[in-house]
Amino acid sequence: MVAKTDLRTNDTKERILKEAERLYQAGGYSHMGLDQIAKSLNITRPALYHHFPGGKEELLVKMIEAFTCEKVAEWYAMIEEGQDSRSRFKFMLQSTIKQPLLDCKRMACTEVDQLDAQTRWVLHSSMERVHQVVQRVFEEGIKRGELRPVESNLAFFSFMSLCEQVGTIVVVREQFPDAFCGLDSTENLIDKTLDLWLYGLAKA
Repeated sequence: MVAKTDLRTNDTKERILKEAERLYQAGGYSHMGLDQIAKSLNITRPALYHHFPGGKEELLVKMIEAFTCEKVAEWYAMIEEGQDSRSRFKFMLQSTIKQPLLDCKRMACTEVDQLDAQTRWVLHSSMERVHQVVQRVFEEGIKRGELRPVESNLAFFSFMSLCEQVGTIVVVREQFPDAFCGLDSTENLIDKTLDLWLYGLAKA
């Protein structure tokens, strides 16, 4: 029998959001089942609906908003800490290893059609907030002469892809360490991948 959780507990809503994020990262919207969340947190389904009366879609919206708010605040702090464009990008990549970004490709290709207009608007707004952070790094890097002028949307999605690629490489390296000679640490891996992204393969 599932034990009841006191709905007055301050962290219940936060726990639900974090579990929803974990399940979403593992398998997308279809994997983010309310029954699974309730079971994992040892709460009742009515307790879950107390915090999210709109059910699964409302939970998705609030999870995306909470994730975006946390990630944007973290990235802005890293921008202030970074001394140049490269260090800023590196800090942001390191943060995605600890907490991967939501899968934009999966959302765009397989999930958007399942969602109502309001939820799609939240997805768009959240993407715009992340875009603004990355765009600031590019714009300030261009002004300082560290980066060449680029098309901002293409640069943004290129960096988002890099974040996903680095996360994938970290996981693969853990399973097949012999295939990554010379990349003996995550920091080394990030450094070399970032340099490849920034400076390319072609000779100057």
